[in-house]
Amino acid sequence: MINQEVIVNQQLQERIHYDNPDFPLARFIDEMDYFVDGEFLCHWHPEFELAIILKGGIEYQVDQQVFRLHQGEGIFITSRALHSARQLIPGSIIFNIEFPASLFHTIGTSFLYQNYFNPSSLKKMGSWKILPENEEGSEILERLMHIHRSDPDKYAYELLCMEDILHIWRNLLVLLHRSFPVPTDNDEFIREHRMRKMVSYIQSHFEQPLTIDDIAGAASISRSECFRCFSGFCQVSPIEYLNRYRLQNAAQKLSGSTASISDISFQCGFSSISYFGKAFRKMYGLSPSEYRQKKKNAVSTSLNA
Repeated sequence: MINQEVIVNQQLQERIHYDNPDFPLARFIDEMDYFVDGEFLCHWHPEFELAIILKGGIEYQVDQQVFRLHQGEGIFITSRALHSARQLIPGSIIFNIEFPASLFHTIGTSFLYQNYFNPSSLKKMGSWKILPENEEGSEILERLMHIHRSDPDKYAYELLCMEDILHIWRNLLVLLHRSFPVPTDNDEFIREHRMRKMVSYIQSHFEQPLTIDDIAGAASISRSECFRCFSGFCQVSPIEYLNRYRLQNAAQKLSGSTASISDISFQCGFSSISYFGKAFRKMYGLSPSEYRQKKKNAVSTSLNA
């Protein structure tokens, strides 16, 4: 399935759609040119995620880590990790799969599940980049591509996918055991919880006037801790994140509604249409009216093709 947006609830959780709920494996192709500004903002899901770059380059922000990936490289994102991504090269394409730990419930004993598939244990091990230069990484990426090429209508498709996923999982655990000791510090998990609260607050109240104190208050923390959280997870200040989120919403409204530019400006939390225009041009390289016309022309070209 080609994915063109990430839809999240007020807690930033993405709801994953499965074609077959009895076989909870979701496959997506993310064509990043279709996403506003070639990126998607912070979100999370209880599912594990594996992705491979089919074309171009992608920068992932996962919790407080930054990963730059290029064609043929991949990433593992553990359950419930806050993550975002932006394309480094126009036209970048990602193939990814997402699945819950419950996918493994029927394959063995509780011993196997608790030791090898339990997300509460694996959460502590973080997320990491997968490279083809080592044996395990190469097999993981090959198996991902095999799933990508698999035909869902083919007989025993689910068995083929499970075979690939189990091979992937075994290699992931080998890499984890070799390279990533379990951290003992809970600070990162505390900040991640605070970050979810603050970003959720921004996404629920971005149309209103907001201050640093408002954002920090959503997580009951100080202003300085608020800045540390945003710097660590998003590499921007709280106000920069707020303005960026407002501008992305404005871009969506410009391309998907007939509302006036001044109305969109106020709907997205900007008190000055002049400031909105300057901020929009700085982010997108076009004025709001130029951006709207560009999107309208792109739709017309697509319909006439």
